[in-house]
Amino acid sequence: MLSQELALPLVDSLLLRVADTAPQAGLSGKARRRNLAKAFAVRGELQWQRLVLVDDVVTTGTTIREAAKALAPWSPDIQVWCLARAEAPGLSHSSWAVKGRQDGAD
Repeated sequence: MLSQELALPLVDSLLLRVADTAPQAGLSGKARRRNLAKAFAVRGELQWQRLVLVDDVVTTGTTIREAAKALAPWSPDIQVWCLARAEAPGLSHSSWAVKGRQDGAD
């Protein structure tokens, strides 16, 4: 398990899905945003100021964005770790590009 390998605590009950939503696959970006609007809530009080949200696939970022909105009242520092990234229809690679050097050098 990732949390054990990195010696990080795992809290898988902090975020609750409070809306029964349709699967995201096949939806446009606009439909994905509408589908997941206010879909998450926080259970209890947030005990940490640094969090990692892990998502298996990030296409438009809607799931992560909505989860972060639910956590926003506590103003945590949130990192997003993704296991795979899929290209959303109509989303250009340039919107994901890192600003700065473009030559691939570190």
